[in-house]
Amino acid sequence: MATLSKERSINWQVNQGLLFVILLVAVLYVGRGLLVPLVSAAFFAMLMAPVSGRMEKFIKRQFAVVICILLLLASILGIIAIIIAEINSFTDDLPAIVATANDLLQSGQSFFHDHFGLEPQQQVAFANEQISALGKSAGSYLGSLLAGTTQVVGALVVTLLYTFLMLLYRERYEIFFTRLFGKGHPEKTKEIIDNITLVGQQYIKGRTLAALLLWLFYATCFTLIGLRNGILLGAIASLVSIIPLVGGVIGGLFPFFMSLTARPSDGLPLKIVVVVVLANALNTYVIEPMVVGGRLRLGALPMIAFIIIGGALWGIAGMILFIPLLAMAKILCNNIVNLKPFSYLVSDPDEGKTSVIGNWASNLWDRVFTDKKKSITNRAG
Repeated sequence: MATLSKERSINWQVNQGLLFVILLVAVLYVGRGLLVPLVSAAFFAMLMAPVSGRMEKFIKRQFAVVICILLLLASILGIIAIIIAEINSFTDDLPAIVATANDLLQSGQSFFHDHFGLEPQQQVAFANEQISALGKSAGSYLGSLLAGTTQVVGALVVTLLYTFLMLLYRERYEIFFTRLFGKGHPEKTKEIIDNITLVGQQYIKGRTLAALLLWLFYATCFTLIGLRNGILLGAIASLVSIIPLVGGVIGGLFPFFMSLTARPSDGLPLKIVVVVVLANALNTYVIEPMVVGGRLRLGALPMIAFIIIGGALWGIAGMILFIPLLAMAKILCNNIVNLKPFSYLVSDPDEGKTSVIGNWASNLWDRVFTDKKKSITNRAG
């Protein structure tokens, strides 16, 4: 009888867990129009809260928050300007791209004729059919693009408004969560909230600094190997690298395709591949461990799974936001006894260990900067 009761209890817990997961996925998908700007604003507020706090020593909070919002807006507009400049550059290089595409088309026709027996006329007829079908649907694509642009602008305005309010009344939200979940243990609840906030701040600041360092590396290498508009292409590649794990590879595709306009004798595409591989290795083993830090401590498999889930539920925003959200959920699970197994499941199996390259970089960092600080302190003393 006791065994049967225990089995029923386990089944009830499993059913509750499955129901919770199903409801959570449904809420995340149906409410993405509200949740994406809200969560994005929360991360922006975490990022700008220290900046606002420093300015509030000299000016009122309202003015400090307005300045923070203007800084965010200027950064976003700067990113948009970089993308527009790259599009204009792509338009200027369009004749060279068309010439290269014609060469590739002729090579492709020869390949299909030799291996599949398709005559060039058949291939051209098939291509014309596809182009005609694409032209018929071009109007709907243009309408979708305009609608999507309007939605992005609206979401940006709402996100900045949310960020303004979160920065302006940030203590109230902390007090709210402390009162809601901290009955009997307010100090422990505040500690958990502080840790979650710290993870969000460190992740956003680290990702931003990592993208800047990666842009410096890309711009230098692309300029040295002779890639046209290397600085702009490096900016695009470094921006896409914000997406964890897969962003570095996707970002490398932009300069690679632009390098196809060069003469084959230059070997520029191969050089681009080498630079992208070196940049991803540098970002993985040196930059991210140094500036992002090890606070996330997530396993590769959970990160990949949540990137896919985030992309399916929230699009590109989900691919970026779901990783820090997973790290925050891990902290929460680690402080609840019944949820500690989930914290263990998503944790990095090599947590606390450093790679050989990362260890060497940390030692070099300590020797250069820590020893320098000690010498300055000794001189001052």
